[in-house]
Amino acid sequence: NINNCCPIDNSIFKEKHIVPNRALAGQLEDLTIYCKYGLKKNENDEWIVDSSGCTQIIKLGSRSQHENLCPHAPMQCPHCGLQLLRNSFDEHLLTCNNVPCTHETYGCTFSGTFDLLKEHLKSCPYEQIKDYITLTERRNNRLREQLTEREQETNLLHLKVQELSDQYANLSTLLQQKSSDLDILVRHLVSDLEETKSQLKKALFEISALRHNMLVPSAAVQDDFEINNEMKCIGTWNGHAGPVWCIAACGDILLSGSSDATVKVWDMNTSKCKQTLHGHQDIVHCIAWIGRLVISGSADKTIKVWSLDTWQCLRTLKDHDNIVCALVATNSFLYSGSYTEIKVWALDSFNCIQTLRGHNHWVRAISVSGDRMYSGSYNMIKIWDLSTYQCIHSIPVHCGSIYSLAICGRRLLSATYENSINIHDIETKELIATLTGHTGAVYSISVAGNRLFSASYDTTIKVWNLETLKSTQTLIRHTSTVETLLFMPSNGCLFSGSADNTIKVWK
Repeated sequence: NINNCCPIDNSIFKEKHIVPNRALAGQLEDLTIYCKYGLKKNENDEWIVDSSGCTQIIKLGSRSQHENLCPHAPMQCPHCGLQLLRNSFDEHLLTCNNVPCTHETYGCTFSGTFDLLKEHLKSCPYEQIKDYITLTERRNNRLREQLTEREQETNLLHLKVQELSDQYANLSTLLQQKSSDLDILVRHLVSDLEETKSQLKKALFEISALRHNMLVPSAAVQDDFEINNEMKCIGTWNGHAGPVWCIAACGDILLSGSSDATVKVWDMNTSKCKQTLHGHQDIVHCIAWIGRLVISGSADKTIKVWSLDTWQCLRTLKDHDNIVCALVATNSFLYSGSYTEIKVWALDSFNCIQTLRGHNHWVRAISVSGDRMYSGSYNMIKIWDLSTYQCIHSIPVHCGSIYSLAICGRRLLSATYENSINIHDIETKELIATLTGHTGAVYSISVAGNRLFSASYDTTIKVWNLETLKSTQTLIRHTSTVETLLFMPSNGCLFSGSADNTIKVWK
C-alpha cells in the first residue's frame, strides 16, 4: 500500500513487519508463462503470441535465466550498432565490416571483417610492437593504480590534516580557556592559603568590636545596627551562562560581560535583558562606553566596538597579543590593558597610536583623571602623563596584583590581592591608610560620595565610610566570588556581578 497501511484494517506497518509467504511464493514460481520474446502487440494494443519469436513456455521462477540465453533476445552489434537477434549475432560478427584493429586504442584506424583483420595484422605496424605496447600498457596500468593509491592516500592525509587542524583549534581554544581559568584558580588557591591568617585577623577585630559594644550605650548599638542594614538586595538578574566579569552603565542601560563570551544589555527600569551581543570567542573581561558606542575587551585578544543604536559590531581591533583585561574610554581616546602593556587608541579612527610598556605583569586596573592615567599591575602602580605618554612615577605596593583603581579627591584607592584596599596620597604618593576586613582578594572597588564599595573573593561586598575609614556594612547574598561593582548615582543603586553567574541590585 502506498500509504504503508494494511488494505484490510488500515493499520500502519513498516517493511520490517512484513513476513514473506514462502509457500505462496513457491506456487507462483511454478506458474508457466510465455517468453517475452515470443509475444507482440496487435493493432488493439493487446499482447498476442508471435509465431516468429520464441515459442517456449517457461516457469515464472526460471524467467530471468531463460531470457538471458533466449536466442530471440535482441542484441546490438558492438562494431556497427546493428540491432539483431541473439541466434544471428555470431554469424553477423563474421561478416560485419566494421571490426576494428585490436590496436585501435593505440592509433590504428583499420576496420573491416574478421578475415580482413587477420590479413591486416600481418602488416599492422602496431602488431609488430605489440609486446612493447603490452608491457607499456602494464606499466601504465601499474602507474594508474599507484596514482589512484596516492590520490586516496592524499585524500586521507587531507582528512587527517583537517581533523588535526580542527583538534588543534579546539585544543588551542580549550588551552586558552584553561589558562584563564588557571589564573583565576591560582589566585583563589593562594587566597585560600592566606585564609587562616585573615580569619584570625577578622576574629581579633570582631572580639575587639564585641568588647567595645559591651561598653557603649544601647542607643549607640541600635544606631550601628541601622547603618549596617542601610543597603539591601532588591533584585537578582539571571541570564548569563558563566561568571559575570564586568559591568558598565549608559543612561538607563546596564551592560555586562561574562565567561559565556557575550555582552548582555539590561533595561534598568524593567530589570530585563533586552539584547545579547555575540561575537567574542572567549571571556569578556571588560566593558566601556563613550557617546553611542559600547566597547568590550576579551580573552580572545580582541576589542569590539558596538553601536548603541543598532547593537551591531562596527569594528574589531586585533592589535593585542594577549588577553584584554582592562578598558577606559575618555572623550578622544581608549586605553586598553593587557599583559605588561597598555595600548592607546584614537576614537576617531580606532587606530592604535601608542603602546605603553613598563609593567611586568597583567595590567588589570586603569583609571584616568585629567591628564594623568593610573595603571595597576603586580606590586606596582604607575602614573602616566597623557600629554607625552611617559611614566612619571611608579609606586611600589608589595601587595601582589592590583585589580581595581579609583580616585577620590586627592586619594588614590587600589584593590589588592592581599585582601586589602590601599589608600595613597596622589600628591605625595605616600601610603596613608590600608582598609582590611575582607578574607579574600579584593577584585573591584567603586566610590560614591563618602562611601566606598569593595567586592571580594570571599563572596561579600563591604561598604566603607571614607571619612572614618571604617566598614559600615557587609552585604552577603552572592554564593561565589564577587568580580565587579558599579554604583549608579542617578538611581542610588549598586550593581554587583559574580562568579555565581548573577547580577545583584542593591539599594
